Amino acid sequence: MARNASFLTGLSPKPVNSAIEVQNLIDRTIISWENPRGGFRRFANLLFLTAWMGGWVMGEMTALSGIIRGEALGFLIIWIIVWTAGGVFCVAAIFQLARPSRPERIILDSLCISYEPGTEPFNTFGTKRRSRSLFEIIKSRKGHRAAKKEIVGIRIDRVGERQRLSLDCGSKRIEVGRFLEGPEREWLLAVLTAWRSDNTGIHCGVICAEARNQDWS
Repeated sequence: MARNASFLTGLSPKPVNSAIEVQNLIDRTIISWENPRGGFRRFANLLFLTAWMGGWVMGEMTALSGIIRGEALGFLIIWIIVWTAGGVFCVAAIFQLARPSRPERIILDSLCISYEPGTEPFNTFGTKRRSRSLFEIIKSRKGHRAAKKEIVGIRIDRVGERQRLSLDCGSKRIEVGRFLEGPEREWLLAVLTAWRSDNTGIHCGVICAEARNQDWS
C-alpha cells in the first residue's frame, strides 16, 4: 500500500502545472518528469538525417569503388575516413531522435538515492536554453546510485544565465532537472534536502545494496 514518505510531511505542494510526478511506495519514493522532446523540430531533423543517410551510402560506395580502382588513393582514403565518421555520427543522431522517450527519475530509499537522467531534448545547434546540442546528447549520461551518507551537498547555483540543481557525492557533481522550471527545481531541492535530513525508517532495498560498489561518474 502506498503511503506518504515521512520526509515529505510539511513540505510545500508542487508548483502549479508542474511536470513532476510523485509516487510513494512502501519502501521508496519515485519522483519523475518528462523532459521536452522538441516537437516538430525533432521529427523534421529525423526525416532530414534519414534522407541524408541515403546520400551517405552512395558517397561511401563511390569512394570505395575509386579506392579499389586505385584512383586518387591519398585523397579518397582521407575523404572516406571523414565521410565514415560523419555517417556514424548521423546514425547515432537518428537513434537518439527515434528511440522512445524515458522520464528523468529520482528514486529515494530510506538510506539511498538512485538517479536516472532520462531522454534529453534535441536541438541541432544547441542554441536554446531547454535543449542540448547533438554532441552533448550522443555523449549519453549514466544513471547514478549512492548511499545517503555519501551525499555531501545539495544545492542550486547559477551557471551563466541558468539555474543548476546538483548533488555532490564525494568529488562528483551530478546535475538534476536541467530542463525543469525554476520553481520546480526549488521544490525538488526542498524535497532532496528533507530526504537527506530524515533519519526515520529502516528499509534499504536493492538500490542501496547496489550503491555500495558503484561510483558516480
